[in-house]
Amino acid sequence: QSLHDESTIHGDLKMENVVRFGKNLALIDFDGAHSFDAKSLGDRMGGGSSKFCTGVLPPEMVTRIDLVADFPKLTQYEDYWRRVSEDAKDINLLTPDDIQTISSVTKSLLAKVDIARNLRKTMPRGLRDEMKDLYASLEDRNDWKDILSVSLMTLSFEDLPFSLNRCHEVDEFAKVWNRLLFHAKLWNKVKPRITPDERHAYLIKTHNDIPDEMGCVEKPDNSKVPYALVEPSAKIDVWGFGVLLYALCSGGTLFHLGFD
Repeated sequence: QSLHDESTIHGDLKMENVVRFGKNLALIDFDGAHSFDAKSLGDRMGGGSSKFCTGVLPPEMVTRIDLVADFPKLTQYEDYWRRVSEDAKDINLLTPDDIQTISSVTKSLLAKVDIARNLRKTMPRGLRDEMKDLYASLEDRNDWKDILSVSLMTLSFEDLPFSLNRCHEVDEFAKVWNRLLFHAKLWNKVKPRITPDERHAYLIKTHNDIPDEMGCVEKPDNSKVPYALVEPSAKIDVWGFGVLLYALCSGGTLFHLGFD
């Protein structure tokens, strides 16, 4: 209620976001919070950069498409999220072991490059010249690909998806890799759910507010998606609170839930 009095909703009420401090309970994880005051009229729920659990979303955040009568709407939705889904496909070409290895090795390589850069900045000029061979080995722009290939064992750098093997420097590779990981997780959340008889598709009313490479964020636009985007309101939290109470009273969940 205190949040709502400030024209703000939590947006992701679930058991994991309620913690106990002594005899008191507190809400955490406000990544999905939204304002619904007069200054935020353009804000909409379901932004790709927001954290939300699909298992506790209210019914108004979900829409159903008749694939016989309205198949173009599914195509429109898939086209809208094309960049995200293509990145997810690249991640799906790799095994869980590959993903863990690449993440670990990339982190190590970035640390190595950072050490070299910091040394170059802080060392006196004379000493820096004497240690130029060490700097060169730490900042070698080619050996990082070999290190990745050896670490993966069953794959070489050239066998990685094109979005990765076209990278020329480790910084660029790390940036693309983090984008792929984020998009793969997002697509798993927002991808269409097709019914077993393939007559209907269920979509979450989301929109893409992820900054592009230039840091620009696209404003929510109903014309680009096959549904009307949902404005933030206290009703979102009321529904989430009801789902939470159901879990407390029944010992189960209102809907079948996966990890997220």
